[in-house]
Amino acid sequence: MAMLLCSLHSMSNWWSGKSVLLAGASSGLGEALAYEISSRGANLIIAARRVERLESVAANCATRPAVLPLDFNSPVSELEAKALEAEALLGEVDVLLCSAGLGQRSFASQTCAHAHARIMAA
Repeated sequence: MAMLLCSLHSMSNWWSGKSVLLAGASSGLGEALAYEISSRGANLIIAARRVERLESVAANCATRPAVLPLDFNSPVSELEAKALEAEALLGEVDVLLCSAGLGQRSFASQTCAHAHARIMAA
């Protein structure tokens, strides 16, 4: 992650004024990217399933981003509608970053078949 943030730092002027849609911004790498990119002057939309976490992240960004509830497990028609919603908020999106994911915190040998299927379907 340090290398990624160093790369972002060297591109600090590049982000200024860019329209960025960041998926998976409610925690982890996506959350760190939201803070860093907002501090670089981007017009930012942060997206994820957990709206309350997105609101918390948004409140701690250098410039307040728009919040877009988004679940990648939704039907394609809903995802297309969310893309149009993002475009309505920002205009044309210059950069799409996807840090969204699904995990299971257990050893594979201790994970049930249903959990494996859910992860692989995501």
